[in-house]
Amino acid sequence: MIGWKVPETLRLAKPTADRPPAARPATRSVRPRRPGLHTALTDRTFLVFVGLTFVLAVLTMQTSTIMPLAMRADGLGPSAYGVVVALGGALIVIGQLFVPRLIDRHRKDVVLAASTALLALGFGVLAVADELAVYLGAAVVWTIGSMLAAPPNAQINADLAPPQLRARYQSVFYLTFPAAAFIAPTLGGVSLQHLGDLHWLIVGGVGLLAALGHLLAGPPRERHVAALRQAARPESTTTADRVPTA
Repeated sequence: MIGWKVPETLRLAKPTADRPPAARPATRSVRPRRPGLHTALTDRTFLVFVGLTFVLAVLTMQTSTIMPLAMRADGLGPSAYGVVVALGGALIVIGQLFVPRLIDRHRKDVVLAASTALLALGFGVLAVADELAVYLGAAVVWTIGSMLAAPPNAQINADLAPPQLRARYQSVFYLTFPAAAFIAPTLGGVSLQHLGDLHWLIVGGVGLLAALGHLLAGPPRERHVAALRQAARPESTTTADRVPTA
């Protein structure tokens, strides 16, 4: 259905019949390296965005890895954990209808900073949580943060990728989530065991630093996106502009 209804957005340059073949150079020249996965892995603007997304993913993974351990330590059973998770799922189902309109008029870096700060606040509150009501309140905060982050994350990922390399950029971007699924329980379990409730303050502090990172990285990222869009404009428009009119 998608292949049938959604048109292709990648426009490949067609060779023109009146263009003469390129002359063979007299001396051997070094062939330039073709764009590929290395382009994404050396794109600093993109990698900064991927790093900030990785922090957000690590924060989000706390709900399924470390939070159940904290709830059990507070004397709350599996049913309480199920209630917290169910509340988050219900909020996502309802809230996703309103999030796009809510964030549409705001800069993407500001939205990501606000969403990451909400995640930091929600998990930081768990440092003083010992009852189900506190966990439920914190779940509302971090779920709103997760919902706000999803649309701009997807849009920025698409904006930063050159049209011919979208799949490679997507592959690098989405590696952040399995990486976070490995890091969050590995370091989080050790942190919770040895630091106790201080773990949640550290998580909140890391989230606030990531929110600040979004605010600092946003303006240069937008300039980078504008340059990519300028470079991706069809040659036909620039050629037409150069043709003199009678």
